Amino acid sequence: MKRSLLILLLIFTGSILSAQIFSFYNDAFTWGFVPEWDDWETNSFRFDLDRERWSAGLEYGILTDRDETEAGSSRVDRLALSGAYAVPLMNHDGFSLVLETGLTFSLFGDFFGYEVQGGWHENVDISRSIPTEYDGSMIQVTLPVEGKISIPFFLTPYALIRQELHYPFRYNGYAAAGIVLPPDFIPFRLEFGYGYKAGESGSKTYDALLDKEKGFRLSSELDFWPFLIEKTMFFNNKWGTGAMGIQFLKPSYAPPENALMELQLLAFTHLANGVKVMKQFLTDDPLPFLYSGAYYKAIAGWADSSVNFPEGMRFSEITAGFEEGLELRFGPFRLDVFLLVGSGFNQDQFYILESTVLTPEYIKNSWTVHLGGGTRIFFPFFFQRKIGLSFEVSRKFDILSGGNWPEDLASDNPWNYMLSLAVSH
Repeated sequence: MKRSLLILLLIFTGSILSAQIFSFYNDAFTWGFVPEWDDWETNSFRFDLDRERWSAGLEYGILTDRDETEAGSSRVDRLALSGAYAVPLMNHDGFSLVLETGLTFSLFGDFFGYEVQGGWHENVDISRSIPTEYDGSMIQVTLPVEGKISIPFFLTPYALIRQELHYPFRYNGYAAAGIVLPPDFIPFRLEFGYGYKAGESGSKTYDALLDKEKGFRLSSELDFWPFLIEKTMFFNNKWGTGAMGIQFLKPSYAPPENALMELQLLAFTHLANGVKVMKQFLTDDPLPFLYSGAYYKAIAGWADSSVNFPEGMRFSEITAGFEEGLELRFGPFRLDVFLLVGSGFNQDQFYILESTVLTPEYIKNSWTVHLGGGTRIFFPFFFQRKIGLSFEVSRKFDILSGGNWPEDLASDNPWNYMLSLAVSH
């Protein structure tokens, strides 16, 4: 076992040095409407390398399965090395059919995942207990086969089928259809699919994870260089996962022009998990209440914040709107000052901790209007004024609302103070 770990460590180090994409997966990165966000793919670190038709990946995953009792909970860690080769079967006038296959070698066991998860909880002051018992070790070999067809339209539609055969014998698969926006507009993918599974792997925790992946799911991916953001929600059990990736090499396609993305870092004084994408439209003619040289942006975004974790408030919202502002230059610095208006769906949740499982006790669904403003500063020493910080203050107003929220329990503060990392193209 020690020799195997040493070999995997050497491969792991080499992958870090040559990786094209580094991704950090966590179930807390899923859509905020998922009830439980600290059970399943607790943490995973993945390095991917693509070279034309060839691809390779290395993953270190920390998997947990929470039960209603501490004794019924379990965990397992996973080290996986994968390789794949894609064969274009057809490529004519934008129509493409690609077949991809490869091999994945996985090693399951105790690889210090309990210490990693426990250390993270301690650093961010989360007192919630975590599963302690590992469910054994095993080796698994996987043969994945995937076929994908794409059709050339503005919203490029596609369909795919993926089948995975495993030894010890088991199989699971996935069928999906989706759309992809043009990369010069906003490189965004939205996918709706269905997963299935047969057989058992021998790991209680890993089988529980695959069971949660069965049924219908909704996935999204935003490729905004150098960041890659993925989110998946499973409708069968309202579980989910997500990832934040860093791309070390620029993509082959041209990035979108006059676009901006904000990654939320803090909401109030608590960790936030959300993203806002804006497409900027420059104007030579004055807009209302503005003068020539100003700008306006179309906004689409999703926000999520946990307060007083694990028991307390949490809000999630999906909004769209506009921002009007002025771009200023101070020597090598760039400063945006802006006003914004938006509208969307908001959900307030109040959680309680029942044994080891988080349960939403009260839920309030609202249609809201947002008014606010803020400032953004871009620094000369980060990618030629392409990366900076954004601070935004906004006030939301509930237009319509429903749910089981009690009148004597105040919902979240209607004032929102958000600190974000801004990336401009």
